[in-house]
Amino acid sequence: MLEREEELLNSRQVAVILDLSPDTVNEFARKNILPAFKKGKQWRFRKRDISVFTNKQSREIRDAYKNRSGLGCGSWLKLRRMRANYLLNSP
Repeated sequence: MLEREEELLNSRQVAVILDLSPDTVNEFARKNILPAFKKGKQWRFRKRDISVFTNKQSREIRDAYKNRSGLGCGSWLKLRRMRANYLLNSP
């Protein structure tokens, strides 16, 4: 039995978490933007890796906005992070 953090997700599940289309998720996997591996013909994603990716992306987006003309994006990022964390931690 896999531990919770070692759970494997498919492209559709990752698409829901990241609010992307499954095709975009697959493209990101092909381009090594998202950490993934192939199982047969399907891409698989470790839940832990997607969690790390969402946290890293949130920081990078926040930092990019901070370096712009004082535009605030804290609320938007907080909502996105909360949604991703909820989806990653739900049974």
